[in-house]
Amino acid sequence: PFNNWEFGDLSEIYSTAVLYFSIKAKKVPKIKVSLVSYIGKPRSISKLIQDQNIIHTSENTFEIYLPFKSFNNYDNIDWTKMKELRFRILESSNFEVGNFKLLEFRGNPNNPVKWYKS
Repeated sequence: PFNNWEFGDLSEIYSTAVLYFSIKAKKVPKIKVSLVSYIGKPRSISKLIQDQNIIHTSENTFEIYLPFKSFNNYDNIDWTKMKELRFRILESSNFEVGNFKLLEFRGNPNNPVKWYKS
């Protein structure tokens, strides 16, 4: 949960924010990331991590950038009462994930790492 099961209001930042985190692994596993709201329809939105969301920073370290605007149905969810960030691991893998941050993002949601590389 975002804050001990209390909701997080992301309504003022979702249109210009990216979820950032890092992964330590030999390769980035297939992962589906979901954001869940307490209320509304839909109650959750999701995105599969794709190559355009990944920067390979060192031999076993990757940075992941997921703009909220790149999630399916991002404009239909209630951003005022966000509840959880969920990960669904879709393949066997040995990895560590951490260093979660919300960063400002004003680039192309379909090619986010281009903005961060420059």
